[in-house]
Amino acid sequence: MKVLHYIYGLNIGGAESFLLNFLSSVHTVDCTFDFCIQSNTIENKDLEKAIIRQHGHIHFIAPYNKRPLKNKNDFKRLVQECHYDVVHFHLNSLLNLFPIVICVKEGIKVIVHSHNSKSNGGLLGNALHRINKNRIRKLDIGRLSCGVEAGEWFFGDEKYCIINNGIISEKFKYNNHIRKIIRELYKIPSECTVIGHVGRFSEQKNHKFIVDVFYEYHINNKNSFLMLIGDGERKDDILERVKKKGLDKSVIFCGNVDNANECLASMDVMLFPSLYEGLPFTLIEAQAAGVPILASDVISKNVSITNLITFKSLNDSPESWSTALMNSIIKSEEQERVQYSEAVKDTEYDSEQTAIKLMKYYREL
Repeated sequence: MKVLHYIYGLNIGGAESFLLNFLSSVHTVDCTFDFCIQSNTIENKDLEKAIIRQHGHIHFIAPYNKRPLKNKNDFKRLVQECHYDVVHFHLNSLLNLFPIVICVKEGIKVIVHSHNSKSNGGLLGNALHRINKNRIRKLDIGRLSCGVEAGEWFFGDEKYCIINNGIISEKFKYNNHIRKIIRELYKIPSECTVIGHVGRFSEQKNHKFIVDVFYEYHINNKNSFLMLIGDGERKDDILERVKKKGLDKSVIFCGNVDNANECLASMDVMLFPSLYEGLPFTLIEAQAAGVPILASDVISKNVSITNLITFKSLNDSPESWSTALMNSIIKSEEQERVQYSEAVKDTEYDSEQTAIKLMKYYREL
C-alpha cells in the first residue's frame, strides 16, 4: 500500500508532531509513506529523518497561495505518476479543494483530516471554508479529526472518526537531572519559577496575552522567567512588547528546538491561552512531563486526561490569570511529576495505539 501525506510543510506544529509520532510507532513492511509539501524550507528535521527512515519520499509542489494553477498541475502530475492507494490530507481549513477533487477523479482513496477548530484566514478564508465544507459533503472520502470541535468545524453533522494525537509518553518522563541541565543552559537559577509556552508565534496562540499575564505575575514574583518555545510571523511583535514592558531579562525566546521534551522538565507551569484549537498536542506532552497547565476554556476538554489542567476564560483579566498561575504552581510542588508519563501511556493518547488505529483505518478504506 502506498500512502501520500499532504501537508503544507515540514514545520514545527501539531500535525507534524502527529506524523512524527505515527512514523516512529508504526510497525509495517507492506506500506510506504510519501509526503507532498508546498514549502521547501524544512524546519522539522526529526520528521524529515523519520520519513527517510521509513523509505518515504518528499515531493515539493508550488505553493497554492502564490501559484495556484501550477500547484494544481504539480499535484495532478504527482498522483498520476506515483499511483498512490491513499492520499491523507492534513488540513487546518478547507480553502483549496483542487487536490481532493483530483484524487477522487483519479480513483484514489482520500482522507481529509481536520487538525484545527478555526481558520486564521480572515473573513474571506472563513467564507471559503464554509462553501467548501458543503461541497465535500458530496464526495466519497474518509473523514478524520483530532477532536470533536475540529470535526464539527470541518464536517458538521457528517460522520467522522477521531484519531487522537498520540505521543511517545516515555520520551516526556520527568527527569530532575535534565531539568538542571536546561536551566543551566538558559542561565535560570534553581530557585526561580519558569512559566512556559510551546507554540508557533501566530495570532491563534495569543502570545500578547501570555506576555501580559506574565507581566502581572512578575510584578509580585521577581524570581520568575517566561520561556517561549517556537517561531513564527508574530515573533518580532512579541519581542517589541517584551521590551516595552521591561521584561527583556526575564523572557527567554528559545526558537524552534529539537528537545522540547527536555525543556518541559525545566518548567513549573505551562500557560496556554489559545484563541482556538483543535486538540493541542503540546498539552498532552506537557501532562506526560507532569507540568501543570493553565489553558483557555475554548480548548477541547478532551485534552484533560490527568488532573493537571485548569481551564480559564479569556474574558478574565491578566491579573486574574496571574493569580490562577500561582495556584497551579503551588499544586505542582505537591505532586510527583514522574508518574504522569505512565498515566498518559495508559490512555488512548499513546502513539502506539494511534498507529494501530490509523493503519487499520487505511486498510479498511
